[in-house]
Amino acid sequence: MSEKKVETIKENLQENDDDSKKKYTQHSFFSREIRAFLSGIMFFTRISVPRWVSHNNYWLGLSTLYFPLIGIIVGSFGALVFAIAFSIWRDAWIASVFYTMATVWITGAFHEDGLADMFDGFGGGWTRAAIFKIMRDPCVGSYAVVGFVLCQMLKLGSISKIASILLASALKDYEKTGNLINLTISCIMMVGPIQISGHVLGRWCCSYLLYQYPYVTDVSAAGKEFAMIVSTPRVILASVSAWVFVWVCCVFVGDNFSGISYLSPILGTFIRVYGTTWAITLYGGYYVNEKIGGVIGDCLGAINQIVEIATYLAFASAL
Repeated sequence: MSEKKVETIKENLQENDDDSKKKYTQHSFFSREIRAFLSGIMFFTRISVPRWVSHNNYWLGLSTLYFPLIGIIVGSFGALVFAIAFSIWRDAWIASVFYTMATVWITGAFHEDGLADMFDGFGGGWTRAAIFKIMRDPCVGSYAVVGFVLCQMLKLGSISKIASILLASALKDYEKTGNLINLTISCIMMVGPIQISGHVLGRWCCSYLLYQYPYVTDVSAAGKEFAMIVSTPRVILASVSAWVFVWVCCVFVGDNFSGISYLSPILGTFIRVYGTTWAITLYGGYYVNEKIGGVIGDCLGAINQIVEIATYLAFASAL
C-alpha cells in the first residue's frame, strides 16, 4: 500500500473517530477494554449488548484483541447444542448438523456469507475489477453453491468422525446405565474443546491477516472498520491467547489421539493443528493479497471458515 493511501485512510479514520478517541482517553483501562470487547460481540454475533455500546469504527478496531475470546463464546454455544442434540438422538451426524445450525444462528451466517462470496468472486473473476463486481452482486452463483456445500460437508464429516470415535465408550456406558447426564457431560468434555478450538483459531487468523495485510478500503464491505487499528501488541496478545487455549485443549483431550513419531499424543496433536492452521492462514493471506492487493471482509470470513474446518480435520487426522 502506498504511503499516500495510508495517509488518506488515517485522515478518514481521524475525521470519523475523533470523538471516540477523546472518549477513549476519558475511560479507565478496564472500561476501555470492556467497551472494545462488547463492540466485537455486537459486530460478530446476535448477542445483545448494553445500549451504551455503539457501532463505532474505533472501538471495533480495538476489539481485534478479543477475536479468540469471541470464538470461545460462539464455539461454547455450539458445543452445548451439539451435546444436547447428541444426547437426544445419539447420532454424531445429526448432532453435527445442529452444531452448525447453532453457530450459524448466533453469528447470523456472517462468515459463511463471506465464504460463498469469495468462492463466487475468485472463482468467476479473472481480474481484480471482475472479482469485486461479482462479490458485490447479491445473487448467488454456482461457485458459491458448490464451494459452500463442499465446505459444510467437510465440517460435518470431520466433526462426526471425531465425535463417533471419542464418544464410543460413553455410548456404551449409556446403554448399560441409561444415564443421560453423563452422556451429555462426556460430549461437552470430549468434543467441546475441539469444536471451540476451531472457532478460536478461525477468528485468530482474522486478527493476524488484518495486521499483516492492507485493507482494501475502496471496496464497501464488512471489515473496513478494523483497518489501520490493529496494533502489534494487540495482535501478539490475540495470538498468544489463542494458541495457549488450543494447547490447553490438546492437553485436555490429547491422550485420545496418536502422536507423531516419537512425540507424545498431546504435542503431536498440537503440532498437527498448529502447522495446518498456520499454513492455511499464511497461504490464504498471500493468495488474496496477490489477487486484489489486500484483504476485505468477505475474504476474512472465508479464510475464517477454512481455518475452522482445517482445525477439525487436523484433529480428526490424529485419531
